Amino acid sequence: MENAKCPECRPDNKEDIHVCANRGDSFESSSVSSAESLGMANASIETATGPRDDAALSMGDVKKSGTQSSASAPEVQIIPRTRFIVFGAIFYILLLSYLVIVVFFPQSRIARFSTIFETFWAQFIFLVLCLVGITLSLFGLFCFVCEEYLRSRWYQPKIGKLSVSEGFITREQLKQVLEEQEQRIGEVLLTSGRITQEQLGKAIAKQKDTSVRLGEILKHMGYATEEDIYWALGKMQRKVGEILVDKGMLTKEDIDWLIDQQKSGPRRI
Repeated sequence: MENAKCPECRPDNKEDIHVCANRGDSFESSSVSSAESLGMANASIETATGPRDDAALSMGDVKKSGTQSSASAPEVQIIPRTRFIVFGAIFYILLLSYLVIVVFFPQSRIARFSTIFETFWAQFIFLVLCLVGITLSLFGLFCFVCEEYLRSRWYQPKIGKLSVSEGFITREQLKQVLEEQEQRIGEVLLTSGRITQEQLGKAIAKQKDTSVRLGEILKHMGYATEEDIYWALGKMQRKVGEILVDKGMLTKEDIDWLIDQQKSGPRRI
């Protein structure tokens, strides 16, 4: 251990680590003070927060950040073109309504609203300012309602349209998927090769005379088994994303990404 040095005269103190050799005053070495200060600081931190567990803390941060990202609200935006059109439409409707009132109801209070000024230009400027003020109020209300609507689940873009807009599939492919989703049980069994066109025609002809479902008729006539009927019903209940995966157009990872974009992706109008 090195000899302590007095902070005043700095000589080596070989007799006592806490007493200066020249002045005889007691002192504490800087190394001891620093160590004790550091120990007291660590003790106070552990007393207040408990011992630090780096692994647990890092995992907590990861989970917290993941929860925040998954629960984040979608970004909504009303594009400038929409804002300009809506603002102009509101102002035009208000102005047209005022002119109609002036022409057909000249004695009403609204028609005489701007006549409090004597000169024409004063009346005109006052009228324009009032219309602009009312327009701004209604425009602000419109923007608020639209933004809340964009954040709601009712405005979530559909997986099919989102797949097209993101470049995963073409419009023609989406049309094929939607047509397959609209197939009835007879068409599903026919396209899968489980029944023939002739069998389907006979079953449809027999269905016209009864109120029994086509699947029951096909099963009763021996053209399809119960397993075939349940298989076809399962095919009919598939969503667009499931059909895209079954047809090999998209992978499950693509669908998961599209669903995430559907819930939290940017929405514009």
